[in-house]
Amino acid sequence: MTSLDPADPLSSGFRKEIQVPISIFLAHQREQLGLISDEFEVLADIAVRLASDGKRLRPAFCTWGYLAFADAEYPPTWIYAISASLDLLHVSALIHDDVMDSSATRRGVPAAHKQLEALHRERGLSGSPEVFGRNGAILLGNLMWSWSAEMANWVRLPKDTFQDAMITLDRIRTQVNAG
Repeated sequence: MTSLDPADPLSSGFRKEIQVPISIFLAHQREQLGLISDEFEVLADIAVRLASDGKRLRPAFCTWGYLAFADAEYPPTWIYAISASLDLLHVSALIHDDVMDSSATRRGVPAAHKQLEALHRERGLSGSPEVFGRNGAILLGNLMWSWSAEMANWVRLPKDTFQDAMITLDRIRTQVNAG
């Protein structure tokens, strides 16, 4: 497969393979939020911006680790979506980190809480833009957390792999939260 190159494990081809399931999944989630209220679609838009870049280290560890463990030359198609779900988990942690650290930017764009503060000001909403931004970012981080699990559950894994994969992903989520 051309997207995987042992000499360049984080190649642009690999990162594109990871971006595809993320884009599809977040487009679906945007639609789902829109069914609740048009007001929530902005959260999905911020999620898309924050999840559209990055080194993709966690997906690479997952994909390359699978290949090493399975002693396979090529990954099954489902590995990219499982790996991508780890990136959503990572983004959720970054959103929360930015709130806790009062970081202004993330991946070259305003941090989620800063984007929501700006939205509050643009729309002339009542109350504090900072509180709105912080609370909205916490909500978005929580959404991304649950979306990472939901995305993993969407993947059509072989039956003999599904339960072990879900147990491992649950452990990873616990470790990220504890870390």
